[in-house]
Amino acid sequence: MTYAQTQAQGSVCVIDNDVAIRKTLDLLLTDAGYLVLEAGNRTEAQSLLQSSAEPLVVLLDPWFPGCHSSEVVQYLVHDATLRARHAFILMSTSPERMRNEYGDMLAALKVPVLPMPFTVDEVVEAVQAARQRLEPPAR
Repeated sequence: MTYAQTQAQGSVCVIDNDVAIRKTLDLLLTDAGYLVLEAGNRTEAQSLLQSSAEPLVVLLDPWFPGCHSSEVVQYLVHDATLRARHAFILMSTSPERMRNEYGDMLAALKVPVLPMPFTVDEVVEAVQAARQRLEPPAR
């Protein structure tokens, strides 16, 4: 796949403290035609999200050291600029807990929860759906 073809699919930012998960998602999303950026902690994630001029699909594990899931959800609630620029997907091994605690808020923000573990098809479909949310409506 050429760089131009990868750019046509768009960019995905994977935020997870687990290197193996980041690398696995990098491989499968690159194979699906996406340019993949990675962040392993809150500082890297905030820097990538704030500095990216390009809209990103963001695959985010809200459970990483030094940050509780409620902080991640509140960050999304309070930063309208990032919400408007990027499309977020929360990855969780406890999707029911996420939905029970933050379901209404996540629904209002249009942030789906992707249950982990997931199949290749599930993650690619979630990224494709998020990518469509970033595209302006056809006239």
